[in-house]
Amino acid sequence: MESGLKQRLIGAAVLVALAVIFLPMLLDTPAPQRGAEDVRLDLPTPPPADFETRELPLTVPPAPATTDAGKPVVTHDVVATVDTAKDRHAPSAVHDAASTAPEAEPASDAKPVEAVTAEDKAVEPPAAEPAPAQPKPAASSPASPPPRAADRNGRFVVRVGSFGNVDNARALARKLDAAGLKTRQETIRIDGKPALRLDVGPYAGPADANAARLAAQRVEPTLKPQVIALDAATPAVEGSGYAVQVGAFSKQQDANLLRDRLRNGGFNAFIAVTDTDAGRLYRVRVGPELERSRAEALATRLKDRFRLSGMIVNHP
Repeated sequence: MESGLKQRLIGAAVLVALAVIFLPMLLDTPAPQRGAEDVRLDLPTPPPADFETRELPLTVPPAPATTDAGKPVVTHDVVATVDTAKDRHAPSAVHDAASTAPEAEPASDAKPVEAVTAEDKAVEPPAAEPAPAQPKPAASSPASPPPRAADRNGRFVVRVGSFGNVDNARALARKLDAAGLKTRQETIRIDGKPALRLDVGPYAGPADANAARLAAQRVEPTLKPQVIALDAATPAVEGSGYAVQVGAFSKQQDANLLRDRLRNGGFNAFIAVTDTDAGRLYRVRVGPELERSRAEALATRLKDRFRLSGMIVNHP
């Protein structure tokens, strides 16, 4: 078959296919859209324009006249009445009570009551609030009396604390001594390390010791001292004396070190073992002396040489 004939046949087939596709689209009418309907809306007729315009004055009405005494003038007009809601559509009317109500004869002793309209009532200014009373300065509390002097035979002391830094403890002791609080220093060991226990006193009673505790807190507010009672001192009997206690240790080796140090310094030091609720204590003492005055002198020498503040105790 010739090529020209083939091209004509192919072209004719393409035209027929296009005609089959597009002719129905051109000849068919568009289908109506479903769901869209014309709805007629009947709107009510607008009501007649029956409006009323009122003009309200913006000026302030003048104040009611007053008498010479400053009191408002009392009028005898009767307060106007207005119809209630039941007659809302009827025009409001002001009824004169004098014309409608029958006149009643007043009693011989009765006094006429003067009606006062709401506009004529005088508005009394609010009473001025009284000025607040000036608070009186609080009377300064009297200063707490200074604590009494320490009593050598007292059983109550103020436990200031135990300090690992000996220099700081001694500086604090100097501050307390300057404030009139007699301090006592005792060398102890805490966890095998040397420390200094600082006490104030002793005092005869707990009240004096508590006053000293408050005074110590005023000197150093960061302190938390406590009042403690010492072991009751037994009276000295024949053949007994006094000793200077310079330390108490929970470990015997620590007590032995201090005892040997004092002995090397020429003092007669020994260890007294005591069982307490906290466990066994090894107390290092120097002495004994038969007279208390000699024990006090011994305590002074220990403080000057070894910086140990001892406590006079009975021995044995």
